[in-house]
Amino acid sequence: MTADDVIRVLREEVLDAGGRLCGYRFAAQVEETQAVVPWAGREISATLAEAGVQRIAQRRIAFVPVAPSVLVADALPEISAPNTVLTLNRCDLANADREALVAGAVRLKASGFQIGLEGIDANGGTEELERLADWRIADLRTSPMTAVEAYARAPE
Repeated sequence: MTADDVIRVLREEVLDAGGRLCGYRFAAQVEETQAVVPWAGREISATLAEAGVQRIAQRRIAFVPVAPSVLVADALPEISAPNTVLTLNRCDLANADREALVAGAVRLKASGFQIGLEGIDANGGTEELERLADWRIADLRTSPMTAVEAYARAPE
């Protein structure tokens, strides 16, 4: 995502185990390429504020997929609300500085954010973030059911 890209906010409903609406996932889509990318940089605050994320996150969960750079940035995202969950996709963590990510997660949690990890960790290496995560998110559409079941049973 570059500063010149036109970003569209995609809002996907998140249902609880009983099939009731419990929140939304707010993804960023680059208009020109239609690529869905994690939020990064300064556009996160203004674009999500325009989409009403803070208002929604006052009463529903707002899952906001972010790039690892958001965790290690000096400035906090200006989208905090009681139910804001910044989610990291495990696929984006392969080349990231794990110590810096853990330190950033601790700082964001201390500032009132919740942290979520998306995907199933088949290769290991995210144990520290796993312990800090408030949410573990598995996409039932793209993950093998046996992996999801094992992940759900994993000890905390």
